[in-house]
Amino acid sequence: MAVTAGLRLTFAVATTLIVVALAIALASLTSSRRVLLQTPSEKNKVTLNKLCAIGASVTGLLVWAGLTPAHAAPAPADPYPLEAGGWGLEAGNGLFISRWAEDWTDAHAGGQTTPFKAMPFGGDASLTLSAEARVRYDDCKNAQSRIGNNYQQSLFRGVLGADLRFNPSARIFGEISTGQVGGRSLAIANFQNSASLQQLFFDARACVGFRVGAFDLRATRLERGSFDEEINHGESLRGINASLALSPGSEPSTYLDPFRIHSENPNFRSGGHAGLDDRDTVGVNLWKKRGDLRFDWTLAHQTGRYMNRDIDAWGLFAVNSVALSDLGWKPRFTTRIDMAPAVLAGQEH
Repeated sequence: MAVTAGLRLTFAVATTLIVVALAIALASLTSSRRVLLQTPSEKNKVTLNKLCAIGASVTGLLVWAGLTPAHAAPAPADPYPLEAGGWGLEAGNGLFISRWAEDWTDAHAGGQTTPFKAMPFGGDASLTLSAEARVRYDDCKNAQSRIGNNYQQSLFRGVLGADLRFNPSARIFGEISTGQVGGRSLAIANFQNSASLQQLFFDARACVGFRVGAFDLRATRLERGSFDEEINHGESLRGINASLALSPGSEPSTYLDPFRIHSENPNFRSGGHAGLDDRDTVGVNLWKKRGDLRFDWTLAHQTGRYMNRDIDAWGLFAVNSVALSDLGWKPRFTTRIDMAPAVLAGQEH
């Protein structure tokens, strides 16, 4: 009974958050109706995504509130173009799948404001808040191809983030999240999690004519309670990457991205065995995107040791494409080459 009551309360809160988000989005759309009429090509920022479950079709609602064509869109503060900035996938209109990649300070400085974005925090500092709420309902029949294995479940995930920028060169970003499941007696921590610190990091940057980044990450053991995750210091991923613009001009299109990655996992499982896996990967990525021509070539060499076995491998991956037409389906002619060594009976081929 306590679990049921808790789930009901959780989904009541989730419903309230959705209603508030919808209200903000609708209010924003109403306030910018004149702009929307002038620019009919703009898309509504409240979208419906169709999701599929075994034996049923359900509808998920994804709400991005507070951003309409009347408001300013964020842009990464980076001298590189979006494709070479290293910020990950863009969700459209300046929004990114990873919210830490957004930078609203330039939009605010230009006189365009969006609620909860680049709020003055004294001096050059500003605070940006972000939020995301997702609700999904599954009605599955004969799941896993087993007759009578029917179930219904509701899923909610909420994320709240804060980006505190002290100046253009330094900031702190953090996100907390919650995940709730209804209709199932037991769910793993990826789905059922009261509250977790999803990410927290300090970011410092400077403009030196090329892009370089370093990272040092540790694995996290998820638990189902509130802020009870544990850091697994034994499993790590660290490295460094850079990007150099090779083509001249104010809008370069050819880039060379060298990288080095080191990984350690004391309990890596492969081939029915488990043990220490220690690897170093060094490589370079050469790519170009301009007009009809695109290419992306990567060469990497990996060394290390897994238990009592040495690792020495390389790989070459090349994708080349050219646009055949800018009309209709916009077809492209693409070639792809993936090469890597194979070891048979102790011999490399």
